[in-house]
Amino acid sequence: MKLAKASLWSRRGRESLPKLSLTGWRVSPTEEASAGDLKKNYEVLEMIGQGSSARVFRARRKKDGREVAMKWMEAADEELVRNRRNEFELLRDLKHPNLVQAIEFVHMQTSAVLVLSYHPGSTLHGAVRHSLEGRFAEPVAQSLFRQLVSAVVYLHAARILHRDIKPENILVSSDLETLHLTDFNASRSLREGGSLTMTGTLEYAAPEVLAGESPSEKHDVWGLGLCLHLMVIGQLPRRMHDYAKFSDFCALAKCFWVPHAE
Repeated sequence: MKLAKASLWSRRGRESLPKLSLTGWRVSPTEEASAGDLKKNYEVLEMIGQGSSARVFRARRKKDGREVAMKWMEAADEELVRNRRNEFELLRDLKHPNLVQAIEFVHMQTSAVLVLSYHPGSTLHGAVRHSLEGRFAEPVAQSLFRQLVSAVVYLHAARILHRDIKPENILVSSDLETLHLTDFNASRSLREGGSLTMTGTLEYAAPEVLAGESPSEKHDVWGLGLCLHLMVIGQLPRRMHDYAKFSDFCALAKCFWVPHAE
């Protein structure tokens, strides 16, 4: 992916990057201000990631020089705004060394910006792919997996499901020493009640979820296991695209899944 070197606020940057509307508001734990403070408070350095509905930029906070990740998302209607804000509000109260930290949230006319802690390195998927043997040595996998489990145990103790644990949502430092779980767009608090629908990435969904059950903590645990498998083996047990139709994949998952008797 080609990085966007131009400043977000420069003329060249505005040609390809989101246009900043000065109407809107910022929500942070301690203060509210207009969306124009993004320009005053941050210097955007480069684009470091892009998905179907979001782009992520590396930026620098001017008051202290801290580097942050600025996640710029589409939010054209009230439901999308609520979803984007939910990610911020859920992360805001979480404090764990292996979770990305939410710093502030900005809503504009058709966009929402989530400012997060910045963790240089690559995704777990990229780190495994670029390792010398296409997989991690067991001590490295053990250390990183322990950190990942610690983060998920913390989430579950807070009654929060991540619902999309996969290598692409895990950041690993270049020295393979530290790990951070990110992308809480699909996460939900169990304290809200009600059943949860299937969401996240189908290839990492637990068999019982594919069979129609509501996601639970076991859904996250399944994702943990697949991440560990990738780290030590270098690939997933089976990929969904190995099957001609998604229905064939689901049928096989049901064959190997036996419901636990209460």
